[in-house]
Amino acid sequence: NYRNLNPFQFFLDPYTFQQGNPNLKPEINNNVELSHIWNGKITTTLNYSLTSDVIASLLKQNTADKTTYKTTDNLNTLDNIGISVSAPISIKKWWITNVYANLLNNHYKGTYQNDPLNVSVTTFLFNMTNTFTIKKGLTAELSGFYRTKGIGDGGLFIVNPIYTVNAGVSK
Repeated sequence: NYRNLNPFQFFLDPYTFQQGNPNLKPEINNNVELSHIWNGKITTTLNYSLTSDVIASLLKQNTADKTTYKTTDNLNTLDNIGISVSAPISIKKWWITNVYANLLNNHYKGTYQNDPLNVSVTTFLFNMTNTFTIKKGLTAELSGFYRTKGIGDGGLFIVNPIYTVNAGVSK
């Protein structure tokens, strides 16, 4: 976005500012995807993508004036390969569930602060949404999401596993 390119300093506090990078190049992404739908319901997808000039948010320090600033830069290449499956399932007439699972590998290669970067993490994601029809005009929903560890911005950090559970009723 514009802020990522704007070279002017935006002060967050006396020692921290944000500064864009006018030399930022666009990410170039090449994708291949193969999907198959079985029995009109279960969708399986294989995918591969190669991204060059991955844009990442960075914190940098200027030790001379004791400031820290946030900027963006092109760091690495990203190889991503994955397989996903999604399926709607009617358990009972009043209970419908949608299941989504994704197994993927992200592999970042490049340099960061003149050091080689070669990080690869395989991540599993699972999402399930259940819809319950209690009576005409009254429904409930229970959903959940789980992701194992993954790679964060530009391959610079590992993200811990996360999960969520949501519930709701609608009339």
